[in-house]
Amino acid sequence: MARTKDRDILSDNNERKQKEEWKYAPLTQSISRRMQRQVVLMVFVIGIKGTIDEDTWKENMATLGVADGREEIITQVMQENHKQQHGLFRMRLWQARSRVSQRLQHAEKIS
Repeated sequence: MARTKDRDILSDNNERKQKEEWKYAPLTQSISRRMQRQVVLMVFVIGIKGTIDEDTWKENMATLGVADGREEIITQVMQENHKQQHGLFRMRLWQARSRVSQRLQHAEKIS
C-alpha cells in the first residue's frame, strides 16, 4: 500500500502507482525469473487523509480473487487508517506541547 496526497486522488493514484511499479520492477522481474511465473504488482494507494480510488481497489481485490466482502474490506482499511492518523496527530500534539513546556521552563530559569 502506498500513500499519496489527497488533492486529486485519481491523478495522484496514477502517479504513485507508476512510482511504485518502477521502484519494484527489479524485484518483480527477479521473482518472475526465479519462480518461472508471471508476477503482477498491484498497488493499493491511500491518501494521507484517507482518500482512495475505490474502483482501483475493487479491481485489485477482484484480481486477487476477493469477490465477497470488498466493501467491508475497504471500510476496515479506512477505519484502520483513521485510527493510525489519529494516533499520529495525538503524538505530534503531545510532542509540540512538550517542546513548548520545555521552552517555557528554560525561559523561566533564564529570567
